[in-house]
Amino acid sequence: MHNAERIVYHFTNNIMHLTEVELTSDGDFIFSKLYSPNDIRYTSLQRKAATHYSTDDFSFGEYVVSHKGEWGYQCHKNGQLLWTKSLKGYLYTDIELIGENIVFGTSGYGGHFYSLNLNDGSIVFDFNTKGTSQYYFDGFFYICVRNSECTNLLKITTTGEIIEDIRLNGLYYDCECPFCKCGNRLYVVTLNEIKKDIFKPIINCISI
Repeated sequence: MHNAERIVYHFTNNIMHLTEVELTSDGDFIFSKLYSPNDIRYTSLQRKAATHYSTDDFSFGEYVVSHKGEWGYQCHKNGQLLWTKSLKGYLYTDIELIGENIVFGTSGYGGHFYSLNLNDGSIVFDFNTKGTSQYYFDGFFYICVRNSECTNLLKITTTGEIIEDIRLNGLYYDCECPFCKCGNRLYVVTLNEIKKDIFKPIINCISI
């Protein structure tokens, strides 16, 4: 039935022992297996995840953006300090340069997805996502934003304009829920609370 090459993704984290998703090479969903208990008991969903950047440098030619401590950022050009910034959350992604702006995600203590101008540190956009340790960029950014009732997948421009806002089933808990792209689809694992502290995983498939 499926003639394209098959690809198997194994998602691992500390609440789902193993989630296996098999896709064709163009992103068509074949099947999935959740190698975990039928119900997931997890009582500390708001905790800070185990790993994050504390001090690191990211070089872009003559510019060096440094992450200092927990929330501090500074940028040097040819050794001269250009700007400093204090932002919210722990750094959980690399700092990347897209055009003239740097982008990165933070998690813990709220968690945000930021874009700053490299030259002066001014904020291009700031999304309070409740945690961003993973996102996808193909000319547009795709990020998950969680609130108390649902999760929304946002497609946004490099200037922060929201192009598409898709409501997902279940809640996306950053650093715990896998997020990947295959072909022209994004796969996002969310959790549905069926009773207090008892969750079932959901695989969301979104065409992009």
